[in-house]
Amino acid sequence: MFSDQHKARFFRQSGWMVLSTFLGGVCMFAVHFFAPYLGDTEYGLLGTLLAMMNVMMIPSLGLQTTLAQEGAAVVTDEDRASFAGTVRGVLFWIFVLWFCMAVIIAIFQNQFLSILTITNPLALWLVVVIGLGLLWQPILQGVLQGKQNFLWLGWVIIANGVGRFVSVAIIIIVFNGKATGTI
Repeated sequence: MFSDQHKARFFRQSGWMVLSTFLGGVCMFAVHFFAPYLGDTEYGLLGTLLAMMNVMMIPSLGLQTTLAQEGAAVVTDEDRASFAGTVRGVLFWIFVLWFCMAVIIAIFQNQFLSILTITNPLALWLVVVIGLGLLWQPILQGVLQGKQNFLWLGWVIIANGVGRFVSVAIIIIVFNGKATGTI
């Protein structure tokens, strides 16, 4: 079956992914400790904006697993070229989907602002702009996972969480920012 060396490598990589996912998740959650600096209204807005970002990610979440599986099956240069074309195509169509969402939000901006009780349109548009990166993130992580490049995949997860925590801390504490700034 598998040699002891393969088993050790598997458990080392699995342990790294568990640790990196845990650390990234803790840092993502830790931004909520800044709630006292924001006040109830701004913290409520932050919750709304974060929820909106999570909803925007839904269309691409399953792509990480799919592209990881496809990437792991790459053996030849022909497979590699085909996979690269697939990734480019998926990135393009996700961009088209994002653009359609942005157009819908532009058309119905006032209704979105009213329904979500957002007073600053900049907050809504920051979420829309960031949404493209959020839609592309699972695709790029799927490529790393498919290449079985778990070291970099883990660091991407950690950097994402730490980057969010540190930037929110700086924006809120140093610059006295509010929910729009933290997004």
